[in-house]
Amino acid sequence: MFTLQEQESTVIKTNLVNSRGRSTFWRFYFGTVPDWQRIEGDIFNLMDKMCEVYQGVRITMKEIGE
Repeated sequence: MFTLQEQESTVIKTNLVNSRGRSTFWRFYFGTVPDWQRIEGDIFNLMDKMCEVYQGVRITMKEIGE
């Protein structure tokens, strides 16, 4: 039988990123991932499902055009 060992909690830190810094952030951390722009929405949706306190990303049409 398996015995589960107690694990330490993991802390997730958050930082607000303004709309101009957003594209720089994605290119810096995910620039080598093919088609990262396509999976961005999926990542936000997954975070919304996994984390109670996650408030999602709020993007306006103006920001998308920037």
